[in-house]
Amino acid sequence: MIFEFIVPPRITLSVWLNCQVCQKQTDSLWIDRVSLAKLPAMDRVVVNKPQPLEARFAQERDRVQAAFGKRVREFRTEQQLTLEMLAEKADLHENYVGAVERGERNLSLYNVWRLAGGLGLSVAELVQDLPARKAKRTAAS
Repeated sequence: MIFEFIVPPRITLSVWLNCQVCQKQTDSLWIDRVSLAKLPAMDRVVVNKPQPLEARFAQERDRVQAAFGKRVREFRTEQQLTLEMLAEKADLHENYVGAVERGERNLSLYNVWRLAGGLGLSVAELVQDLPARKAKRTAAS
């Protein structure tokens, strides 16, 4: 369903809606003196909802996170930094850094970069000894 309201001046109303006719999502409507009550009822859509991982992927993720956290802790203690000092240098919260060291957080690339900078390392140096990914099984094997 397409809503087109051409009544100047235009105001943008940004919402995620499900179209009842074509079942596609729309994120904005041009609307002016038209009451929202006149629009048909549409359900809100949760966008980017994380999907659960299969068990084998979750185990692999946990293994990599634990290895990364151990590596961060080794570098931090080698430089005689406290969690708070590293968090301050990396501009992260100390609870977050602690969770990373315990392997409880799946970091974004940006936060890996921030931690590496806080430790005075390159990202490559920080991640170089992470475990290799297990080979994917093929139909022939």
